[in-house]
Amino acid sequence: MSGAEVELFAVRRFPWERLIRRIQFPSRFKACKLVGLTLATYADADGQNVRPGQQRLMDDCQLSERTVRDALTFLREHHLIYRRSRGSSFGTANMVDLYQLSCPDDWRTRFSYLGDPQVEPWREQREAA
Repeated sequence: MSGAEVELFAVRRFPWERLIRRIQFPSRFKACKLVGLTLATYADADGQNVRPGQQRLMDDCQLSERTVRDALTFLREHHLIYRRSRGSSFGTANMVDLYQLSCPDDWRTRFSYLGDPQVEPWREQREAA
């Protein structure tokens, strides 16, 4: 990825799910679709407060720790999720990462899609932010 700055904006849960369903993920990252859609089931309607934790995602998706970790990394690096706070396994409390569903401003050219990319379903929310 280039060092160019990417504008990131929050996306509501259902438009984000539609976007994830349409993205053609690289073959090595096919699990991103399952992990992403499962993540969305833990989000508020506005796409915030996503915090299932890796173990929960592993159980829900029936995937290995490595596969879930790689999927989360891919989703973060491609700006489809934004980590609002990092969890910790330090001490007795096992705190999980807190995510926001998001989308980069270059989403139309960043990914390949099943069919043509639709008009931005979150435009009103982006302009209000």
